[in-house]
Amino acid sequence: METTAEQQAYSTDTRKFSDACLADGIHKVFTDSPITVRMTLKDLCYRGKGFLGQHGKETKTSWDTLSYTLIQGHNVYQHMVAVQEANRKYDSGVIPSMLMNNTFEHIEIRNIVDEIFAQKDRQKSLDLIEQYKNYWMQIKAGQGFSGKKVVNALSQFNALFTEEESEPETDEEELDSDDAINEALGE
Repeated sequence: METTAEQQAYSTDTRKFSDACLADGIHKVFTDSPITVRMTLKDLCYRGKGFLGQHGKETKTSWDTLSYTLIQGHNVYQHMVAVQEANRKYDSGVIPSMLMNNTFEHIEIRNIVDEIFAQKDRQKSLDLIEQYKNYWMQIKAGQGFSGKKVVNALSQFNALFTEEESEPETDEEELDSDDAINEALGE
């Protein structure tokens, strides 16, 4: 995740959002969405210097609620496009190296997933998932995580322990007694 334009000085900037972000070096690469293709920099950075918020104090950020909504819409759109493109490439035979196990034999994740979903019995599917557990550990995920992070103390807690909610022990008689309440209040 990268930060994007967020300066109060941009509150009067009428340049197209993506053009301004590239020109000012905010992003090295930027792909427009149907939202950002119509957006100027000042659409996102609405609050300028001296803008007073709802409590009458100058705001520290140039963004308002609509700014966050615009960026969220752009990000959701771009995420969907990226997933669709990844699926198209995968379906055409382009397999990322992180999904290949070349240690002993050539295995593609698509074959494992197909085999898991082809099972008619849920337990057989779960057994296959367990059988390939070392394979899952090799898969690298985004944000610096690797498959090894999938099996850790936090993820294993629910598999190893069950938590029971206990109710605090109370003396119902004491709670129902007006005398006890008055005594506790010093009355």
